[in-house]
Amino acid sequence: MKKRTKMKKLLSIIVLIIHLAMLTWSIYWLYMYNFGGVLFCFMVPNWVLIMNSILNIAGIYLSIRLYKEKIDIKLFLILTVLIWFIVILT
Repeated sequence: MKKRTKMKKLLSIIVLIIHLAMLTWSIYWLYMYNFGGVLFCFMVPNWVLIMNSILNIAGIYLSIRLYKEKIDIKLFLILTVLIWFIVILT
């Protein structure tokens, strides 16, 4: 494989792992808020957690598309940074 192709595949795997971690966090807190039976002092609204989950699923899809080389790396980086910006600020 070419060096550039290896770099794309490594980047897509790293971003995929980050999106999976953020998706796990969102689903965990959504479960704890609704079914955990714990009283929290501060709770993130459910719509924010659901929106974060949907955006992370989109990020996972983009990572898979980059791994299969069906998307350009420039578009991938722009969309990934946009998704992370929205997820972190909400």
